[in-house]
Amino acid sequence: MMQKLEGTLQQANLSLQNGCLQEAWGLYERALALSPGCAMAYNNLGIILMEWGQYEQAVSACRQAVAFEPKRADYVLNLACAYQHAGELELALSCCSKAVDLDPQRPESYYNWASVLRELNHIEEAIDKIQQALVLKPDFREARWTLSHLYLLNEQYYLGWKTDEWWQCELQPLRFAGGQLPERWTGQALQGQRVLILWEQGFGDNLQFLRFLQEVKQRGATVVLEAPPEMTRLVQRCHGIDEVVPLEPGHAAIRDCQFYVPMLALAEVFGIQVQNIPFAGPYVWADPQESQVWLKRRLDHRPHIGVVWSGEPTHGNNVSRSCPMEMLTELWEVAEIQWVSLQKGRAGDGLLPEWVWDWASECHDFADTAAAMSALDMVISVDTASLHLAGAMGKPAWGLISYAPDWRWHLRRSDSPWYPHMRLLRQKSRGDWGRVLKKLHYLITEDGCLQTFFPKGQGA
Repeated sequence: MMQKLEGTLQQANLSLQNGCLQEAWGLYERALALSPGCAMAYNNLGIILMEWGQYEQAVSACRQAVAFEPKRADYVLNLACAYQHAGELELALSCCSKAVDLDPQRPESYYNWASVLRELNHIEEAIDKIQQALVLKPDFREARWTLSHLYLLNEQYYLGWKTDEWWQCELQPLRFAGGQLPERWTGQALQGQRVLILWEQGFGDNLQFLRFLQEVKQRGATVVLEAPPEMTRLVQRCHGIDEVVPLEPGHAAIRDCQFYVPMLALAEVFGIQVQNIPFAGPYVWADPQESQVWLKRRLDHRPHIGVVWSGEPTHGNNVSRSCPMEMLTELWEVAEIQWVSLQKGRAGDGLLPEWVWDWASECHDFADTAAAMSALDMVISVDTASLHLAGAMGKPAWGLISYAPDWRWHLRRSDSPWYPHMRLLRQKSRGDWGRVLKKLHYLITEDGCLQTFFPKGQGA
């Protein structure tokens, strides 16, 4: 019996490692039929359930594993992860503490502990736990990456940029022919040199940092920017960019450049702190002719406001940063506003009231979206690329920000040091969009704050 159990677990573990979750599930269930107290089977079923997004069931499975083997730090840590995904953060904290007590030399326990503290906005404590993880494992790349974001969130930009070693640690493979890069640019003279700016991370990240390319150009460089197809037409209009090359494996542009620099590394090169973030004005523009097409759609002088309520579903934190569409019902009823949906993807497939215009379905890239935004008076958006696009265009915008925000929105601020025309409406507790939307409704209908943007009650 024992030999059969061990063989079944070996097969199950191999299937799990290879990503064959359904096959692994069946094998772990077979192991439990052979041995109902098999803690490993329960633990790994919990891992599979977390992969499937079934977090309550994952908690149940992981609790069983810990009940049978309470001294296994890795099982306790998996239970902490399940609790965290299920939103039971205090229980997750308790499990992280217990995992550290069981095995003080396990860096992953400190890392997970920091992750839970981060969700609770206990930033100083989270930094301390990450630093303990790095003492135990100095090459812990994910921990170093997280530490950089904690510093940035805490407005400690100098430490944040210095700690951001994502590229140096090769968290993504080199995309270039032969895998050879030229010299990395760190601020040296550029007169007559070609510099390749590497596109990295998400659309919003790059929209935020495009502002720095004018400064690179002013150093005398020929600026070559790689960009995905969704962004190509938009960035071709930006000042400071001489050439746009496709973001694809093996392109040859790298061979013609003397320097390269990742887009987000420009903040460290230029010594950016919260107090000196440049914004001389809009640095992203829509095509004037395309803008006119959208402007002609305006039927009256009411303010026209675009709304985005969900980010990209594949984003790891999309559930937290997105607002359910059904919560916008009261907003749509404000007749003094012409509401316009800019929501892309599946989140925009719900039934909009007939008086809410759907412009998103006609926007096929960011240049289209910029042209549509140019015809609006304001944009209201959760933390997604649309909010960054509005900010980069200098469009008045209100950002709807989750309780544990991305680093660039910081903590407790109602303004953004990155976008002077933006106001932030923040959750006061995790998941509480109701209070945010209530405040938004109040501002629009009773506070008269729309007069800040539209003094005569008229649109663009």
